[in-house]
Amino acid sequence: MGNPDLESQLKKALEEVKMGIRSKLSINCRLESLKISDEQTAMHSIRVALKGKEIAKSGVYPITSNPKIMLFGGCLHDVGKTSINTELLKKDKNFSSKDMEEMRKHPIEGYELLKNNNYFSAIICLYHHYFSKDSYPSDSEIMKLEMKLGAKGLNLAKEYAKVIGVIDDYDAMSRKNDKFSPGKPEILSAARRKEKLLENHPQSMALINKLYAKSIFG
Repeated sequence: MGNPDLESQLKKALEEVKMGIRSKLSINCRLESLKISDEQTAMHSIRVALKGKEIAKSGVYPITSNPKIMLFGGCLHDVGKTSINTELLKKDKNFSSKDMEEMRKHPIEGYELLKNNNYFSAIICLYHHYFSKDSYPSDSEIMKLEMKLGAKGLNLAKEYAKVIGVIDDYDAMSRKNDKFSPGKPEILSAARRKEKLLENHPQSMALINKLYAKSIFG
């Protein structure tokens, strides 16, 4: 099943940036695991990765201009959801507080899955929801984890996480769910999507406006 066209685009993008064999294998294996848990989450991850590559190559945010990092980090940003109940992953409405508490575990779960093989991407997993208005995981949760990057590397990984977090929300808003319209699952209009992005990502307002100005978001 899946989306052959989307997966073909990813394959082409990985070849275009000359992604290494081990990295491609890691991406493919993790995406296959996500497919088993929830195919929509796997396809979402590919879309986030492809949009991340586009942003990296556009130069609108020079500090995150490496398309390999965007592709790898984008594909794996939700890998922690393989540890989440599959029925919960497939829900698109009526999320309870218990559901949301469970979903909030996925950044740390992703970090734990990746920390021994690709620590930079593990940090992207950990922080991709951290810079949003509804920030998680908490500082106290993060402080319990061992940080293996120096300040410079950690800050760079956080910048990639910040951008991927914006793309993550942008793509999620193109699907019917009640995360952004509680009690009324709907696909947000383009104008409402931009409004919600700016509201949810106050630290990234300049970036979001640039992405719309360049028609990368629309």
